[in-house]
Amino acid sequence: MNTMRMIAVITVGAMWQLAAPAGVAQAQPEEPAAADAPAAEELSPREARRKARELDREFQRLFQEEKYDDALGVLDQIMKLDPRVTHLYNLGLVHYSRGDKESSLDAFQRFLAEGPQERALAREARRFVRILERDVQIIREARRQSQSTVDDAERKATEASARAEQAEAARVEAEAAAADARQAQAKSEAERDRMREVLASTPSGVGAGKRTLGVSLALVGGVALGVGAFYGLDARAANSEAESVEQWTVGHDWLVDRAEGYQTRSLIFGIAGAGLIAAGATLYYLGEREAQAPLTERVQLGVAPSVSPGAAGVAVHGRF
Repeated sequence: MNTMRMIAVITVGAMWQLAAPAGVAQAQPEEPAAADAPAAEELSPREARRKARELDREFQRLFQEEKYDDALGVLDQIMKLDPRVTHLYNLGLVHYSRGDKESSLDAFQRFLAEGPQERALAREARRFVRILERDVQIIREARRQSQSTVDDAERKATEASARAEQAEAARVEAEAAAADARQAQAKSEAERDRMREVLASTPSGVGAGKRTLGVSLALVGGVALGVGAFYGLDARAANSEAESVEQWTVGHDWLVDRAEGYQTRSLIFGIAGAGLIAAGATLYYLGEREAQAPLTERVQLGVAPSVSPGAAGVAVHGRF
């Protein structure tokens, strides 16, 4: 930074001697500035150069005091009053001192593009350009990597949000399925209580037990069929949702597994319900026939377990 300050002082001190045309007087003692200074286009060339020399002294003072932002504002006024190529060199110095290496590189490149007559300044400007081109390349690469990191973080955040939405949807669906299961259980318990009342109110007699059991089995089978139909509708909806997914995701496997689970439950409840209804109808028929038939012609039905070394089962025998 001390080297930079020395270069700046040399530059601004020698600028008027190197760049001013022959016959132009050196800067006069500073005069108080007018409250409302006239615009650059309202001044004559001589007045504009005089005003620029006054501002140049202010610029040197601010630069030596390291008030670079204020110095930049004064330099901007100088360049409007006296637009010479040497001012671009000082502009590069100020931006460099402020830490704005990209703007500093741009100012030095513009200075060299103008073909300055001052060889010493041109040599120093080329040295700055070599250093700044390397630094600016590093800055831009770091900025690119930082932007890439930000983009990657945003992408991961988007994916995490999508997964959270899927998890929330699965949670809501699971709660709905649990509510449906509780509702089905409540219906089953209500049906069981009703069957108890039916059994309690049914008069005893020949065949009454088989008829009551048959009605009970048929009712339970009806409930099982209803539950199977409910799971069948869920399986159909889940299959449709899985088929609508165009691209495989983790959620797609979950949808397929859920559809298969619903389909399996639908088959189990459907088959069980149909079997219970058939068994109930058979028992009811046998009970009716037994009640109406003479004693010698009544149905005699027996059920006994059958166990063998390789299998186990139930043996049903009767006389009709």
